[in-house]
Amino acid sequence: MKAKKKEKAALTAKDNALLVARFYSAMNRHKTEQAASFFAERAMLQDGALMQTLRGQEAIQERLQEFVTAFPDLKFELKNIITTTDWVICEWNLTGTHKGAWMGVPGSSRRISVSGASLFHIINQRIFAKHMYWDHYRLLLQIGAVEFSQQGRLAA
Repeated sequence: MKAKKKEKAALTAKDNALLVARFYSAMNRHKTEQAASFFAERAMLQDGALMQTLRGQEAIQERLQEFVTAFPDLKFELKNIITTTDWVICEWNLTGTHKGAWMGVPGSSRRISVSGASLFHIINQRIFAKHMYWDHYRLLLQIGAVEFSQQGRLAA
C-alpha cells in the first residue's frame, strides 16, 4: 500500500493577516531576529522610499536591526489591512524617538511619526516579498537632517 501524501490546507486570507500581524508584533517588541524569521530564506524586501532591494533573510534582519537601533522605541500602528490568499496589504503609522544613527544622521532625540504602506507576498506560510512605500523625506525632516526654507524649498 502506498502512503497517502498529506496535503497542506490552503492558507486563508485570515491566516496571512495573522502572519503579518505577528511580524509587526515582533517589530513592536524590537525582536528583529524573530521578525526576520517570518520571511522565506530567499525573500526580497523592496524599499521604495530608500530605493533599495534587500535579498535574503539575513540582509532583511540586518535592516530591521538598523531601524530598531536608530529608533529603539519604535511602534507600528496598523491601520487598514486588505488580504487575499497570497497577498496582504497594510497601511501603517510608525512612531518613535531618533536615538541612534539613521542613514548617517546621528541620534537627535526627536520624535517621529511617519505613515506608509506595505505589500506582503506570502507563499507557504512565509513572507516571500515585502514592498514598502513610506515617506522617508518626512522622517528626515523630523530628525533635522533636512530643512525647508521660508519659501518651501529645500534649504542649502
